Amino acid sequence: MDIEIVNAYGKTRTDEFLKMNPCHICPTLEIDSNTAIWESGAIMRYLCNIAPNGAGDKLYPNDPLKRARVDLVLDWRQTSLYPCFPAIGYGIFGVPVNTDEAKEKFN
Repeated sequence: MDIEIVNAYGKTRTDEFLKMNPCHICPTLEIDSNTAIWESGAIMRYLCNIAPNGAGDKLYPNDPLKRARVDLVLDWRQTSLYPCFPAIGYGIFGVPVNTDEAKEKFN
């Protein structure tokens, strides 16, 4: 599999990108001209599942309980941890943040 990493900063609202990914988010993995997947967890699962010779099993185990534990962390990250990031960390990128909200989210 050939992988090309492309800096999509500022490009996620272009017609070309929206055709590939109507949610206009990164990361996005373009598999072919008609297929793309997005969301880091989905991309990780896909890459592990297609890795040759079971190489993906180290990161995304075939054992159902071990796999469920990885899924648990990935789901927690998306639903509990990530929603706190804008209030806490986006100020670093020059995005205005509410200091009181950041303090609340940090706790």
